[in-house]
Amino acid sequence: MSRSIQSAPALSLRALGYSFVTATLVLGLAACGGGDGGGSGSETLTVNLAYTGNALLLRPSTITPAITGLAGHAPNCTLVSGTIPAGMTLNSDCSITGTPLVGGSFPIVVRLGASGVSNTLDWNGAVLVLGPSVTYTVPSTMMVGTSYDVPTLNNFWIAGPGDAVTYSIASGSLPDGLSINATTGRISGTATTEGTYAFKIAAQVVNGGRTATVTSQSPLMATVNRPLITYSQAQAFAGLPFVSTPTVPAGNATYAFSASSSLPAGLSIDSSTGVISGRPSAISGNTVYRINLTGTTSTGTFTNFSDFSMSVASPVYVHYPSTIGHVGVPLSSPPSYINNSSDPLTGISFSYALHPGDVLPPGLSLDSVTGAITGTPTTYTNVNSTVDVTVSLYGTSFVVQAIPLIGIQ
Repeated sequence: MSRSIQSAPALSLRALGYSFVTATLVLGLAACGGGDGGGSGSETLTVNLAYTGNALLLRPSTITPAITGLAGHAPNCTLVSGTIPAGMTLNSDCSITGTPLVGGSFPIVVRLGASGVSNTLDWNGAVLVLGPSVTYTVPSTMMVGTSYDVPTLNNFWIAGPGDAVTYSIASGSLPDGLSINATTGRISGTATTEGTYAFKIAAQVVNGGRTATVTSQSPLMATVNRPLITYSQAQAFAGLPFVSTPTVPAGNATYAFSASSSLPAGLSIDSSTGVISGRPSAISGNTVYRINLTGTTSTGTFTNFSDFSMSVASPVYVHYPSTIGHVGVPLSSPPSYINNSSDPLTGISFSYALHPGDVLPPGLSLDSVTGAITGTPTTYTNVNSTVDVTVSLYGTSFVVQAIPLIGIQ
């Protein structure tokens, strides 16, 4: 009688110690012919192989497979490729035992044979040794001036009374301003410098003269961007009080503020709080101002900047109605204004003058106090003239323009 493996499909064990994996080993059993010339027969065996559990760093550990279907044939496992963790051994019965001295995931290929058969089955797997956690959820995007506190995750291994655990940076570097707690592995601090950072964390355990380590399998990545400072107000009105308060990154830094270029006339920035305030005295379009930051943390100082965009508008809109006059007929066209702001504009006053180089139709004149265009036109014409209106409000004066459209028929 002889037995042989008829088919040996690939055995896939994706994560030894985490998943329950089965493999099918099909064996053909050829019956021996009897002395009476009896025929031969065959028998098919389906073998299920599964691993559960994992090993613990510096702890006596056993990873035992569950093998069924061999029908009395003894399993025999050997290592084809990969590395069994230092301190552990792959036994012929397919179990993996010992006291691991290094943590991590160790890919292996194991060859499974059975007594009484000549063929074998190879399968891929990985031995998982858990130690002090070097798993983190590090924010992939950070901001200068923001404080972070990142603990370890998946703490399946707990230090015992005889274990001395020390965390360190195995390679690369943490973002400037952050540090790792050597005892707990916690990463914390206030980011201070822009850039992209990659690093690995190592945890070393010493117990009874034995030293073991766990290191991040892949680099942890973080990108630190310049701070985003937002202001509460971006629209100012000439002559009216303006206050805009910054919101700084959530962190332990204190700041000193300054503006790289002059803010709108009448406004200034508080160097301690970053508040921009005052009464703007001139109208200006939307402009980007660079705010310089000097941050101070427990580990030192850093400098950076943020952009702030604002505009200064007129609180009033002065306009003339479309004016149609007739030659020889007296005309009077006074201006009016619309309040663009939410303030009552108490005490506002105006003075009027033609823009240099502009003229009114012959026979008409501009009253500098009331702004009224009056007179008796003498010539048929259409004129677009610009009136410069000086607005005085709360001790501040600024100029807006009105453009009356005058047609004389």
